[in-house]
Amino acid sequence: MTNLTLTVAQIAIDPKNANFAALKDHDPRQGIYATGTDRVTHKPMTAYLVDGFWLRNNVWLDWVEGGNHQRYEWIDDETFWIESNDVNEADYILIHETTEFYSMRDDGLSYDAAHSKHANVAEYEARQHPEKCVEMLRALGWQV
Repeated sequence: MTNLTLTVAQIAIDPKNANFAALKDHDPRQGIYATGTDRVTHKPMTAYLVDGFWLRNNVWLDWVEGGNHQRYEWIDDETFWIESNDVNEADYILIHETTEFYSMRDDGLSYDAAHSKHANVAEYEARQHPEKCVEMLRALGWQV
């Protein structure tokens, strides 16, 4: 028997190099999940449910669960995307993405630092105490 190793090359390691031109011909947004107000700028925020399968196949292979403008420049500012097939996870993903967004924009953290030191911590807290999700989302500016 021959050992076969399949290696898939990463087409665009950095999301800034993703095929965001595909978004001109197709809008992956499927509906609004939540609305809110940015706690710093007071601009309206919108969280959309999106087709993650389509995003992975057409825009960026490493798209997973959710995103925000600070990580993906092809997402409008004050806009958050959550995979529609993760609707049971949506509150947790929104807490993660919003925390990451604020940490990068307001605190000047890199994606890696914002993701691991703040967003993952906030998401973990929400998952350990789901009764706090509404309070956490409201503190981040969401109208829930």
